[in-house]
Amino acid sequence: MMDIVRHQIKTGDTAMERCPFCGSEDIYYSKKRKIFVCEDCDEIFSEHQLSVFQEKDQSKVGLDLFFSYGHDKNRILVERIKQDLERRGHRVWIDTNEIKAGDHWRKDILNGIMKSANVIAFLSEHSTRNPGVCLDELKIAVCVKGANVKTVLLEPENKIRQPATLSDIQWLDMSEWAEIRKESQEQFEDWYQEKFEELCSAIEADESFELNGEIHTLKKKLSPYLNTEKEYRLLSKEFYGRKWVEDYIEDWQGRQKTKALVIYGKPGSGKSAFSVNYSHYNSDVYGCFLCEWNREFSINPHQLIRTMAFRLATKLPDYRKLLLHQLEQVGTGLEEMNDDALFEFLLAYPLNHLVDGGRETGIIIIDGLDEAEKDGTNPLAAVFSRCVERLPRWIRFVFTSRPEKSVISLFEGADSLDLVEDIPDGYNDIMAYLLRALSIELKQISNRLEVLNKICELSEGIFLYAELLVEDVKNGAVDLSNPNSFPRGLSDFYRSSMERKFRSSGSFERVRDFLELLVVSESIPEQILINACKYSKYIYLSNLDLLGSWVNRQEGEFTTLNFSHKSLSDWFTDEQRSSVYFVDKKQGALLLARYCRKLIEESLSETNNTSAELLSYVQDHVGTYYVLAEAFGELEQFLLSHEYKLNPYWKIWNMFPPIWNHKKLLKTFWNSENRNDFCISLQREGNTSLLQWILTLAKENYGIEQFNPNLVSVYIDIVHMSGDYSGAVDIAEQYLEGHSQDEIMSSEFLAMLNVRRIHHSMFYKPVGRLMDDALSVLAQTSDQYLKVMNELLFLIGGNLGVLSGDWDFVYKWLTTSEEYSQRHGLLDYSKRNARKLADYYCHMKDYETAKKIILTYVDRHDKIIGRYENYLIGAFGNICTCMGEYDEALECYESVLQYSVANGIIGWAAHANLGIGNINYHLGNLREAADFASRAKGMYKQIKQEWGLIMSGALLAACESRVGIAPIQVTCQKSLDLARKMQYGSCIEAIEEFCNSYNDYLKLYFL
Repeated sequence: MMDIVRHQIKTGDTAMERCPFCGSEDIYYSKKRKIFVCEDCDEIFSEHQLSVFQEKDQSKVGLDLFFSYGHDKNRILVERIKQDLERRGHRVWIDTNEIKAGDHWRKDILNGIMKSANVIAFLSEHSTRNPGVCLDELKIAVCVKGANVKTVLLEPENKIRQPATLSDIQWLDMSEWAEIRKESQEQFEDWYQEKFEELCSAIEADESFELNGEIHTLKKKLSPYLNTEKEYRLLSKEFYGRKWVEDYIEDWQGRQKTKALVIYGKPGSGKSAFSVNYSHYNSDVYGCFLCEWNREFSINPHQLIRTMAFRLATKLPDYRKLLLHQLEQVGTGLEEMNDDALFEFLLAYPLNHLVDGGRETGIIIIDGLDEAEKDGTNPLAAVFSRCVERLPRWIRFVFTSRPEKSVISLFEGADSLDLVEDIPDGYNDIMAYLLRALSIELKQISNRLEVLNKICELSEGIFLYAELLVEDVKNGAVDLSNPNSFPRGLSDFYRSSMERKFRSSGSFERVRDFLELLVVSESIPEQILINACKYSKYIYLSNLDLLGSWVNRQEGEFTTLNFSHKSLSDWFTDEQRSSVYFVDKKQGALLLARYCRKLIEESLSETNNTSAELLSYVQDHVGTYYVLAEAFGELEQFLLSHEYKLNPYWKIWNMFPPIWNHKKLLKTFWNSENRNDFCISLQREGNTSLLQWILTLAKENYGIEQFNPNLVSVYIDIVHMSGDYSGAVDIAEQYLEGHSQDEIMSSEFLAMLNVRRIHHSMFYKPVGRLMDDALSVLAQTSDQYLKVMNELLFLIGGNLGVLSGDWDFVYKWLTTSEEYSQRHGLLDYSKRNARKLADYYCHMKDYETAKKIILTYVDRHDKIIGRYENYLIGAFGNICTCMGEYDEALECYESVLQYSVANGIIGWAAHANLGIGNINYHLGNLREAADFASRAKGMYKQIKQEWGLIMSGALLAACESRVGIAPIQVTCQKSLDLARKMQYGSCIEAIEEFCNSYNDYLKLYFL
């Protein structure tokens, strides 16, 4: 039974006999959970919340402060700060022992930290060294105090190797103290007083207060998810062994074969514990990111990329400054970028523009990559498998994961090791843990070696098993001297624990509905669980206490519940392993779905009192719960009743079974007045997979001819942006097939679509057939629609003509296009014509004329303000390359790269990288040339652009030739063959001149 007692609440020196919410004296307390419940207002609150109430009443009282510092040359300043804080009425605990002997100092430090209101960590080269006791102090501090750790920089940032666990906190920079003091005592006093007051403001603030600075600014701009709760929980445990894994990582860094290492391990094998401890004690770890299956924001690629950028910026000052500058220049919101574009903008672009200078390798750890899996796919793993190669050579990734197919298949080329299978001879991490954790208990038995070996055998290499067994031994639930009574493996352990918790099947039934909700994939808001199960607050607390440490209760925007380890959810929902303790996930999901639906319906009434945050949660999750319950009939009825509010309910439409008859749903969607708005909102969110599924379903049932122009444009655009040019062309051609030639020519939308299908085709089809098609369309096109005509003229001369390499033909049609643009005042087309005319004059080696044409429309040194200006500057970079003006060419490509990355224009980001690689090749910087060409090729491959694959392939082949792999004519042969297949005469000419040493660079006529 739950231990709930009437309680007089005490915090600090004050006793409270009333609820802080309503003033009632009927307050009860759960000792095990340390949770209070008010009988009158039904509020549940923790000791922490009560302490907040008390702190507000005692804000004028002096504070207990803990100082962590390294007993080094900065002692004068630290002692001055201590004295001044004590004069201000505060009490400072500082460890005066410079030599730490035995374990008593840990207890002293822990007691000092526990008593303190704030921890002040003084960072210096000495205090952040490894090994060093200050890192142990800081580990205890962040685990106990979290955000109430304030950091003071005593020496320049570039000398300090602070742990990743503290890097999120904005420091107070006092690194100049010694120089200022040496120069002028009077100047030092003024400077010191200003800094001291700033520190006091942070310490004495009523609420969480963060110092201003670059890190604070970045936190506001990037809105990172700082996953500290699990991190602190794992750090607070003592960690043992895994030295062999550290050695393996060090060896892997030295080998420099791959940019990614995947550490596989079964559930409970200690992957997360290793990750957070390794990141805390190794300053070359730039950040550790913990993926949690029940924390959507920790596995969402978009959110994780932003958080990763923030963490890296806290560790790399030069990257931080460049990133801040870039965020000031961004022309579009970060939310509007897709995952790959955001990765390029926040990570690849700025990191590749830092000075290499022989930097030491830095590591990014992504823990629990398998937890991002959804419906057999893993979007997060897919992003990293595509993008890690875009980062500079000095950044490596360490991923941890269960051995799931969705991860293994994506990282087949990466290095890997298994925590259980690959442990070297002579290592036994679990044995080392047991010897320390059970040091007292083992002394009391004679068969200790037999016991230790038996536990190691039964654990099957799973650390979690050993930790749970140790907990039971210390609680007296397991007899250590009787190893035959120990359960075998984690599954048997869970079963035996359940048998102890619930002596009869009837007692387990008390918590079955509770567990049915917890096994559903999301963490569950406490209020929803209580109401859905129809619990009183007392029954709820009783069940919570029965489940003990297996359930986490986490306070936040609203309080949520989830299992302490994912393996628990897996075990309960596996009927074969859990047997009588099996929990039906579908039943729990259905209960949640129905409760959420009820809340949504009640929210429409005037008397509704559901909070906006909770209502938003149920609106976002009701459909997912129906899907998990496989209650598709009910889900269909729910969606049909919300035809006027498609968003967000219909976002799970594509999760119905493949055999489902969608006719009713499709008809409702098709006739909804919000149909177009819903599709456009999905496009803006980057939810292209769902949008493509919906529009494909509509096309199959109604035919593409029933689409209005808005839907056709959206459909073609998302298919094109996915890199499926042939798919986009197929959609356009199918739509046009339903219209006669007269209809096409009499509609501006259809006529333009007829031209654009040829434009999309040039990325993957040979030029000859497309040229014939374009000239045929021209013969049927009139001047009725000016932009359509100019688009066609430019396509023939500027795109297809340049690709074909027939430069007389190019000049004829481009001048025709330009005359037409000038005559009808089509400025954007004039800019496009100018870019391709510059290519023509560049080919003719009339570089001054080429430059003059470009500069008619842009000022080379102005900020790029639009995509056409961006294209012109790119062409200008090629001209400068051909003229040998490499510094100016690099500036052009840098500007293009910055604008393209910021605006998600992947094709031109690839062009700029190729241009930079081209210049580096000419200058003899082969490593840089290959790096930039590889990044370009990766982007071209993503968007399936044949021109880019040909030219980036040629540049990479040339780099291989320079290092003696084979003659350049041999290494470039593959690119030449592909260029001939595509009939790209300009590419053939450029590569042959390159191979025959006419040029030591490639002429790049960008598409």
